Amino acid sequence: MGKFYDSIPESFVPWINEQHIFWVATAPLAADGHVNVSPKGMTGTFKLLGPNACFYQDLSGSGVETISHLRENGRITVMFTAFKGSPRIVRLWGTGIVHELGTSRYNELIPPSERLPGSRAAIEVKIHKVGSSCGYSVPFYEWVGERTLLVDVMAPREKQDAEACPAALKSDIDPTAYLMPSPFNPLPASSVPEKSMRKYWAVKNVRSVDGIPGLHLGRVFAGLPMTRDAVKDNTWFHEPMGPVGRKSQVEAIEPQQRWGPIVGAFVLGIVVARISGISVEVSSKGSSKGWCDGCHRHLDQRYLGILGTHHTFGEWEWNENVGHGKHGHFPVSGRFRIKLYKLGQVALPLIIYHSIAMPSVFEYDFTPEGHNIKTKFSTGLYINGKFVDGNSGKTIDVVNPTTGKVITAVSEGNDKDVDAAVKAAQNAYDTVWGLNVSGVQRGKILIKLAELIERDIDEIAAVEALDNGKAFTIAKGFDASEAAACFRYYGGWADKVHGKVAEIDESRLAYTRHEPIGVVGQIIPWNFPLLMFAWKLAPALATGNTIVIKPSEFTPLSALRIAALFEEAGLPAGVVNVVTGYGPTVGAAISSHMHIEKVAFTGSTVVGRTIMKAAAASNLKNVTLELGGKSPNIIFDDADLEAAVRWAAFGIFFNHGQTCCAGSRVYVQAGVYDKFVPMFTEHIKKLKVGNPFKSETFQGPQVSQIQFDRIMGYIETGKSQGATCALGGKRHGNEGFFIEPTVFTDVKHDMKIAQEEIFGPVVAVVKFTDEADIVRQANDSVYGLAAAVFSRDISRALSVAHKLHAGTVWVNCYNKLNNQMPFGGFKQSGIGRELGEYALSNYTNVKALHVNLTESPP
Repeated sequence: MGKFYDSIPESFVPWINEQHIFWVATAPLAADGHVNVSPKGMTGTFKLLGPNACFYQDLSGSGVETISHLRENGRITVMFTAFKGSPRIVRLWGTGIVHELGTSRYNELIPPSERLPGSRAAIEVKIHKVGSSCGYSVPFYEWVGERTLLVDVMAPREKQDAEACPAALKSDIDPTAYLMPSPFNPLPASSVPEKSMRKYWAVKNVRSVDGIPGLHLGRVFAGLPMTRDAVKDNTWFHEPMGPVGRKSQVEAIEPQQRWGPIVGAFVLGIVVARISGISVEVSSKGSSKGWCDGCHRHLDQRYLGILGTHHTFGEWEWNENVGHGKHGHFPVSGRFRIKLYKLGQVALPLIIYHSIAMPSVFEYDFTPEGHNIKTKFSTGLYINGKFVDGNSGKTIDVVNPTTGKVITAVSEGNDKDVDAAVKAAQNAYDTVWGLNVSGVQRGKILIKLAELIERDIDEIAAVEALDNGKAFTIAKGFDASEAAACFRYYGGWADKVHGKVAEIDESRLAYTRHEPIGVVGQIIPWNFPLLMFAWKLAPALATGNTIVIKPSEFTPLSALRIAALFEEAGLPAGVVNVVTGYGPTVGAAISSHMHIEKVAFTGSTVVGRTIMKAAAASNLKNVTLELGGKSPNIIFDDADLEAAVRWAAFGIFFNHGQTCCAGSRVYVQAGVYDKFVPMFTEHIKKLKVGNPFKSETFQGPQVSQIQFDRIMGYIETGKSQGATCALGGKRHGNEGFFIEPTVFTDVKHDMKIAQEEIFGPVVAVVKFTDEADIVRQANDSVYGLAAAVFSRDISRALSVAHKLHAGTVWVNCYNKLNNQMPFGGFKQSGIGRELGEYALSNYTNVKALHVNLTESPP
């Protein structure tokens, strides 16, 4: 056993809580491929997975989540990564180091006999976690000769510390990396008094730690310039231009979402480089290229170590030209050339990070919102049955519309991720789905998924309310429950998608089959992210298709939460793949991919046109489009006005007006117009706007700042064009994206607020004279998604309903949908139908078969 492990005291307990601790030591490798290690609290046996493998698996059940072994001359260097336990004081043998996260304190008291030459007796800094799930205070301990070396990262400080960080610096991000020298990666640093840490922090620059020769301190502040002395300091933060004293600007980004992984990768890369014997050298001759000997092994699609390949990461790239056996510590080793375009993008560490890091996890406690609910799930891409990081390594911030603040980040997919998802879907279709599994079995899986959604309905609804802003009671009672019902409904259809037999003559048998299309792409909107997820997936799965689906970048969380149930439901890997990302990248890749045979989209008419063009220009794929609307709600003078008022309010303000079929044009017959308007506004005043997690809330915030600004712009346009704002028209509250329910009267038919889709809590009340007048006004629109008619005269109501150019018409109600009934639009509101038996035809090809029984050839 290594001396380091033998000396760990009995009192050792991992202190990790949303943070990471890595133990590194060397132990003998047994002939049978096992290595026995016994640090206190983590006893276990770990087996080599292969003679040339770099990474190994925990077989002991000891509670250590990740174990990596690096082979070196018949011995194994074991790196433990623990993610469990609570913050507490930990005393580690050999260094006298005390970590106490509870008080955010760190002390290093090294006995004089163990100090580096010229080192100080104590260093005190502040540490705390970054964000809610990716904190970094990462001690690394490596046994090198007779000295235990320390590499540490301090996360952003909760408050300024006068000694460590002068008050002149007001940055909220403060990642620091201490790099200890070793025989493998000499990183010289200046120790000249005038280049002290305090002095350079005061001028917003850092080069070294004063008084500790050989210890290099690399430091970056978001939005502040950093200067590197190219002559004296070999730094990992490599600027692309100019000679000595050159400057680069650090990209100002959300620290808790971006800097945590970068800083963690930075330190992890140094340690892995040191353990494996990689020599590290960064160019300091005015070049924009950094060189380092690197070694990687390609283990999975999410690992970047592919031999002889070229990789691009947004604004920087690296080329990998790999040779074999130079260092002998990995099966593959060689040189990497890194070209950096902006400060903060680090060469080897980021490569290492992408090679071993797992996707982030979103964890949230809804107790402060008054609900005893907790959630935890991955925010990576879901491809081939696993959550993985995106190819780019980038993330997309997810904002809580109630507060306007970032709550987490999800992986930002790109065209390469879509391609990987398509390959997984095609393989699943060819082997475990499609024509390889019966409709009965598909139905059982869909019904099981419905049951799992109902089991976790409180948690799923809470995630939807947090992400989208809709009221929790509605998210649970409508969105989540209807999503489960949709999966159950199509589970019943799965074994009933039959063809027909045609009676021709006795010599021939002729019949049709409905076969799955294959790999289909689906793009869903942000207004009903959970429900649209079900509407799209359920009929496609029931008919045997495999899927690549993109949720909206504004509301991706509920789709990822449901994806976490797929394996438990029995869905084979690759059948459904969830790729989060932006429309111009992921959406465009889905629309134009040559191996996706169909694309289904719900969203704006503008984007729908773009998808149609891409589908036609690629492989002429089939499209289903559910697009925008400007739906008329017609109230005749003989209608039950009290009921009409309530239905009209529900028709427009349900889901904060963010509904494609919202009744945003309320037409009231002249004889009751003056009576209807005050009844309507008084009822709307009673609607509760506010926190989605309060039981009385009906209307929550708009989904985003962009949507908030767009709606407020339409409100101002309505006023400027002469309409009367009878109610609302302003922001509600001081934070978040809340808008008051807004009613415009004296609206003319040609005004923008009467013609264009606003997609918010804004309604135009328009007067009409008779039946002919209202049919003309109602149909005078580019849209034709939905409409409603209110009248006690059912014959008149049906007569008008038949004349309206709309895919759905309600009589004496509004916004009542059912899984058994189709939903879709006329004109520019879309192509094809969702729901009901009609949706099944969207996902099948009809094959005609002619079987000769007795007829002789001609």
